[in-house]
Amino acid sequence: MNKAQKKRIITLVILICAAAALAVIYFAVTGKSDGAQNDAETTQTTDTTVYVAQDDASTITAISYTWQGQTVDLVYSSDMGKWTWADDRAFPLKYDYPASMATAISTILCDRFVEDSAEHFEEFGLNEPYLSITAVYGDVSHTYNIGAYNSFSKNYYFNIGGTNKVYMVAAGLLPYFEYTLLDMAAVDDPPVLSDTALYEIKSVSADGSTLDADAATAAAAAVGKISIRGITAAAYDIAVEGAHTFDIAYTESTTVTNEDGSLSSTVHVDKALSLSVWQDGETYFVKLPSGLVYTADAEACAALIAIAG
Repeated sequence: MNKAQKKRIITLVILICAAAALAVIYFAVTGKSDGAQNDAETTQTTDTTVYVAQDDASTITAISYTWQGQTVDLVYSSDMGKWTWADDRAFPLKYDYPASMATAISTILCDRFVEDSAEHFEEFGLNEPYLSITAVYGDVSHTYNIGAYNSFSKNYYFNIGGTNKVYMVAAGLLPYFEYTLLDMAAVDDPPVLSDTALYEIKSVSADGSTLDADAATAAAAAVGKISIRGITAAAYDIAVEGAHTFDIAYTESTTVTNEDGSLSSTVHVDKALSLSVWQDGETYFVKLPSGLVYTADAEACAALIAIAG
């Protein structure tokens, strides 16, 4: 091997060693850089994860919210052991609605903090919130205002009552409160009295006067049509002049079977139903024992009014 060849080999070895050294330095530096970036991302996620509510849902004693201009006030009645409407504890309120509201409002996670200023409240829709909620925990109350929707972030602007703080909150909180009082009512389920296999009519009176057998049968059939064709809640506990009241006594038959299905028997239970029916323009209404007022089938209601005379 001549001197020129030796020189080329030595030069090549030096270049390879230099390249290896540079590679070691590169990976060491980039590895630290990636680690720093991950730390920064973790810090950023932690910093922007803001809980604006972390309370015990079981301690809530009242919930009040305003949605689409209507205010609903709900209170937990400890003596009754259930949630009720503040204005009338007899209102047939479904328990699962306020229970879900209490859980949702007690832990609220905001996506990010926007600013601590009321300067842009109008722009954020917080001057007239889309939804305003107040939760009472014993002697302490918290109010939360949900404003305009931000289509870019797909979140809503959110403000804590009594402060200028503005956050972004996900839409997941809203469905728990987008209900009117009537939406949360446990609606009546009137029997289909025309089904003679299940029901035996004892007596029917209209406006206090007992009906004869034919009229009683016709009235029971009309009530059955009202039930089958459906009713829609429209109001609660309203008094109407000119309404006709029907009081129906009947027996309901139910088949009872033991656990292994080897024995069965028919049980007869005496029941009563009272309803009022009237017409307002072209719309017919029925008031049932819960106090709820419903729009109902026009033909069936007209038949009842005709029977009452």
